[in-house]
Amino acid sequence: MAVTATKKKFTFDVGWVFASSIVVLLLHFFQNPIMARYLGPEGLGLFSMAMMIVGIIELIAAFGIDGALTKYVAEYKGKERKEEISSLVSSAFITVLIIGIITSLTLFVFSNIFACVFNMPLLSLLLKIYALAFSLLLLHSVIISYFNGLREMRYYAFIRVLQASLALAFIMTLLVIGLEVEGAMLGTVFAIIVTVVVAMVIVKKFLHFKISEYKKNTKMLVSFGSRMVGANMIGQIYYKVDTLMIGYFLTSADVGYYAVAI
Repeated sequence: MAVTATKKKFTFDVGWVFASSIVVLLLHFFQNPIMARYLGPEGLGLFSMAMMIVGIIELIAAFGIDGALTKYVAEYKGKERKEEISSLVSSAFITVLIIGIITSLTLFVFSNIFACVFNMPLLSLLLKIYALAFSLLLLHSVIISYFNGLREMRYYAFIRVLQASLALAFIMTLLVIGLEVEGAMLGTVFAIIVTVVVAMVIVKKFLHFKISEYKKNTKMLVSFGSRMVGANMIGQIYYKVDTLMIGYFLTSADVGYYAVAI
């Protein structure tokens, strides 16, 4: 009987993940053509470059904590160590918020350097806008990882779909009222803020926040996460190297054409 229940749970989990992946894929599929229609190739290219830079920085700043959290939450759940899960997740939240604030300030200060390197002056403004929500971006990753480790795939799927849906809705609204590429970036930031607020309300149903054994938990998360961050970073750069080279040697318009084509 227990085996049957486990198989049923596994089937539903896979179904939730698969369905959410399809929905998110479709939402992203429509997002780029809509932005291309309103922004043109140059605006879409600037947006794509900003998102690519932020993605690489996020991977480095997170230091693998999100991946490590999935592992340890799953282990603790199997042993029914609920209090330790609460302590671990609380430590992860505090750590990524601290890292996020530091990274936000760094990105804000060095945004002009990125703009100069790629010869895209408006890129600086887009990075500064995104820097305002960088802490919440890391927190979003931790929440997703928490539900993944807990095997609450309904909420995992819901948060992913909510973020993608809100991003498309906010971006379309701000583009229609004429805010151009800055509006597209603001729409992305607003979607992250609203998603994290909703996700935190859901998280509170599963655990109570407690600051205990912070040093031990953080050391454990960073120790495991650091083993993955190097390989993940190389993989991300390899995956994005084509856009990086186009942005460096050509123009933002070329990046925009390539973003739609790819």
